[in-house]
Amino acid sequence: MKKQRKEREVKPKKECVKKQKVVNLNFRRWPSTLLWIVLIGSIAFGVFNNFTAVDTRTYIERELVELRMVDTNGIESFIFNFAKVYHAWPSDSAERTGRYDRLGEFMPEELHRLNLNMLRSDVVSSANLLEFQIWDIAQLGNYNFKVYYSVHQLIRISSIVLVEDVIQESVENYYGELVYVENVVQREEEQGEYTAVLSFFVLTVHVDDSGDMVITRNPTVAPAVGRSGYIPPIRIDDGMLDGTIRNEVQQFLHDFFAFYPTAGESALTAFVRNDALPALSVEYEFIDIVSNALMPDGDRVIAYVTVQFYDPRTFSNVFSQFELVLEHEGSWVIVENLISV
Repeated sequence: MKKQRKEREVKPKKECVKKQKVVNLNFRRWPSTLLWIVLIGSIAFGVFNNFTAVDTRTYIERELVELRMVDTNGIESFIFNFAKVYHAWPSDSAERTGRYDRLGEFMPEELHRLNLNMLRSDVVSSANLLEFQIWDIAQLGNYNFKVYYSVHQLIRISSIVLVEDVIQESVENYYGELVYVENVVQREEEQGEYTAVLSFFVLTVHVDDSGDMVITRNPTVAPAVGRSGYIPPIRIDDGMLDGTIRNEVQQFLHDFFAFYPTAGESALTAFVRNDALPALSVEYEFIDIVSNALMPDGDRVIAYVTVQFYDPRTFSNVFSQFELVLEHEGSWVIVENLISV
């Protein structure tokens, strides 16, 4: 009997499929990790600095400057005496030498030598100081002062010209008759041309504790003081004041200014309070109120007034402007002057 071989069923092998690892990227995790790293690093750095830092302290030094008060009248007199020498000179060369020597009384040797060649020798000129004015004195520290001043000079430029003089002489002619003969004689004559000059300068003067002074900066040309472009506001009556009050105030102002120039202090007490207007005691004659603008200010009235007076001493009209505050105390009175006299 044949042994039957059972054929073994061969099952097909399953294919081995290797699974690939999937990496999930969490984009929210990386910023958090980075921030944690920064935070931990900052804390570590701070702890390290705390143990290794050098102990330092900051001191703030404050310098207290106290300016020494000096009477500027002495400075003005010193600069004026200097200007009479520096800004005036003769035409004669010998007298100019004396002027140069006198400058040494006001300035140190270096500045003195600087002004040796101030005047030209090829130009015959002279200068007279007509006016001197100090505009400002500014204190520079404790001992130095900056002086801003102006001088008005009369400059004379001299020139030599030939002048012909005609001289008549009587002589006898061939016939014994007297006849007149004209002879022309030439001579040199000095003539001058005058010019007025206004100049502005700034210099520096040093004042010792003893009061002695010396100029430390030569007169240096400076800008002139000119007219400002500022235009003051024009006071225009806005018409807001009651008509009855307006008439009362206008009549009060007319009566007041009619006697104000010659009124004494006792007479002003009936019209003025708080010394708002001083007594003038001048022989002005009241002409008229040229213009007035009246504006209410609560219970008060502000009056902008232009008054015309006549001055018999100078035979001229004087136009005075006032800004007054009025109150009613049974009658109208002036309680304040917005422009102090």
